[in-house]
Amino acid sequence: MIKKQFDQAVISGEMLEKHYLYFFTVPATETFAPDFPKEFDTLIIDDYNSQWIIKRNKMVDRFIRKSRRVWKRIGESTDVYMLSFFLNDKKVFSIPYEHVGYPIKAVTIMEALMRENEEVLKNINKE
Repeated sequence: MIKKQFDQAVISGEMLEKHYLYFFTVPATETFAPDFPKEFDTLIIDDYNSQWIIKRNKMVDRFIRKSRRVWKRIGESTDVYMLSFFLNDKKVFSIPYEHVGYPIKAVTIMEALMRENEEVLKNINKE
């Protein structure tokens, strides 16, 4: 019964389904177009405990292309990563990232980027 209602919500465009999980879609009025940099050489993905350092590549560029609209309330949850774009070791842009705030195609690319690149554990002083 519940699955049938979720499937109907997917058909009507209220929700989307990925890997047997259902997500509400976000109305366009609740999104913005990020001003990703055109020139950068490195993407650094940070969370509280981990960091990924990724040289610019086709997948990073695809992630940017697929991230045309982002939820305005991105960064309000506790499960947020920070994406920082660098050019010649200087930060040129940063934006929060969480999977619920980006288009599903961008999320799929980001998951692959994180999976395929080595995670660097940060030394964090928890005093």
